[in-house]
Amino acid sequence: MTRPAQRRTTLRFGVFEADLRAGELRRNGNSVPLQEKPFQLLSVLLESPGEVISHEELADRLWSDVNVDTRRGIGEAVFRLRQALGDDAQAPRYVETVSRRGYRFIAAVNAAAVPPPEPEPTPPPPPTRPWKPAALAGAALLAVLLFAVAYRPFTGEPTPAPQVRRFSIRPALPLYLTSSSSRMVSVSPNGRYIAYVTQTETGELGAAWLWIHDLRLDRSRRIEGIGLAKSPFWSADSQFVVFAGAKEPKDGFKNLLKVPVAGGPVAKVCDLQGGFRQGSARDDGAIFIHAGSPGQAWTVPLSGGSLQPVFSGEEKAAILADFPHAEPDVGWYPQALPTSAGGRGLIFGIGAGRRLLAMDLVSRRLQDLGQGREPFFSPTGHLLYLDRDDLWALPFSPAKLQAEGKPFRVRDNVRSPTASNDGLLVYFDATYRMHRLVWRGRGGERLGAVGPGSAGMLDLGGDRVVLEAGSRPFEAVEALDLRRNQRFRLAEGEFEAMPVWSPDGAEVAIASNREGDAQVYVLRVDGSGKVQKLLADAGRDFPDDWSPDGRFLAFQRNEPNRFRKDLFYAERDPETGDWTEKPLRRTEFNEYGARFSPDGRYYAYLSNETGREEILVRAFPDGERHWVISRGGGADRPRWSRESGEIFYVEGGTLYAVKTSTETGFSHSDPVPLFATSPQDGPFDDVTADGKKFLFSEPLEIPAPAIQVVENWYEEFREPG
Repeated sequence: MTRPAQRRTTLRFGVFEADLRAGELRRNGNSVPLQEKPFQLLSVLLESPGEVISHEELADRLWSDVNVDTRRGIGEAVFRLRQALGDDAQAPRYVETVSRRGYRFIAAVNAAAVPPPEPEPTPPPPPTRPWKPAALAGAALLAVLLFAVAYRPFTGEPTPAPQVRRFSIRPALPLYLTSSSSRMVSVSPNGRYIAYVTQTETGELGAAWLWIHDLRLDRSRRIEGIGLAKSPFWSADSQFVVFAGAKEPKDGFKNLLKVPVAGGPVAKVCDLQGGFRQGSARDDGAIFIHAGSPGQAWTVPLSGGSLQPVFSGEEKAAILADFPHAEPDVGWYPQALPTSAGGRGLIFGIGAGRRLLAMDLVSRRLQDLGQGREPFFSPTGHLLYLDRDDLWALPFSPAKLQAEGKPFRVRDNVRSPTASNDGLLVYFDATYRMHRLVWRGRGGERLGAVGPGSAGMLDLGGDRVVLEAGSRPFEAVEALDLRRNQRFRLAEGEFEAMPVWSPDGAEVAIASNREGDAQVYVLRVDGSGKVQKLLADAGRDFPDDWSPDGRFLAFQRNEPNRFRKDLFYAERDPETGDWTEKPLRRTEFNEYGARFSPDGRYYAYLSNETGREEILVRAFPDGERHWVISRGGGADRPRWSRESGEIFYVEGGTLYAVKTSTETGFSHSDPVPLFATSPQDGPFDDVTADGKKFLFSEPLEIPAPAIQVVENWYEEFREPG
């Protein structure tokens, strides 16, 4: 086969340039680290693009006078070259493996714009056999200069380690920052593409567009004609992006869809059962997702079909029995381990995804991996995961389903991390939408800001607000004196939330996970730091409201093995101060968000007993009859004004008021709309005693985060030697 001498010192292919004289590879003008032998290999392949270069010829060209294991050397050089180019052996764009023959450069190659060369002699007649080193004796001087680097003898020095390189990508529109249980960014296994979801141009709540960024072209394109997208992930061969789809936010994400990255129509994989959070694909074509309410892990072929549960009912019950404080959801963040690496397991989370388990899908053996969420496996031999917002790596064997070392911290403040097969780590910095409390009048007019925070609740006098505060959600609970404009922190930690004033203003009940899963704690606000745990662990508890006389505290409980929310109340012993719990509403329905009437004789709460979420009222504590307060379904938690006796709630983007009377039994008016609300107004938190001012948690604008990319992420942690 003939090998015509190259006349250009710089050749261009895609976004790359190979400077043959300098022995340098550049991407978009920036130097790309590449060792000597891989560059020599690239030079040989660039001589004859589209032609197969045999193993024997490569051995002669690269190691003609050195006695080495050339097969292994060529394989290592090809691996390093593909790593530098971001190429994938299974779906190559540049270097193609031709089975049992050799390698072929398949991309178009062009000469870069350089000064015109001096006239050259007519090339000699083509030889009748492949080039050998001895055949260069009569070659032109330019060819010798061009390829001299390819014939430098191998020195035996160790190959330099790949270099860590960091850069960022600015999304076409701001990323759609939703709950931490949804994925917003996902890198393809071959490391060429990044799928991400952004806000729409209108910024509509619940609406997100799907984009694919080509790292080689450094360009993003929106995937149109698919509607809205949620939590994208990739097929194992990097050919498809899989995501939950919807036409409009109100329709819900009811279908799991896939779209080919090379272009083509969207195809349905399966129907979704309830809320979809995340998924992953295995290299044998199986998909694993977490969906449903309560959620669990499901599997379905990428080619399409019906969802099948990963766990049997007995297995799910056994998991919840072993971890009694976990949420009913089992199978958060399911990560399929590659069968090519000997894996036949699934990594998943329980307890709102805060603990990781591994299951052998053949033997059904379980392994507890400790605390963490959002796991994914890296071919470097590590299981990466989040603990709070910090990214950790655990040396891990997919074949044994067990750790093989101690975890180490990779990076702080990370969201939606993901990794490719060639060592690319992609994520964005943890940035959360914060809120400030604002007043609105009965006609919807904005009356001024209270200050940073959310989930505010007024004390009975209306002079103080207790609220959630901090730089990340649920980081702290603070009290704010409205008269003095003074704040003081009551609690801080991983999860400190849902504060509720006691009637006398001396205490605050909160939900905290300081001793495990969420429990109710009572804090003194006099600065003494005294804390009382309400009850022994029996489930995941969240406070709702204190009765006007301070004797009872209503709270919501998520019990193990009960896939719904229940209402309980605790009664305080006036002598000892100890609490005793009793069920308030523990039925087959979801019941939560209780608020006491001003006289404490009734309570309003949310329930789906009628077939949809409505606000009901019952006599406290054991009233049999209920009154339906709301009318349209989808109502938010009720708030009961202490003086006017009205119940206020938001439903369908409108704040409603319902007049009530408890003097001779319970009676109520029809709901009266007060004013329209929008996502920019934020959640409705509380109302003043006279029912004339309303406290909202208004979302603040945050800087749009960039997508962060780290090449060869593990190299900075690799121990020398």
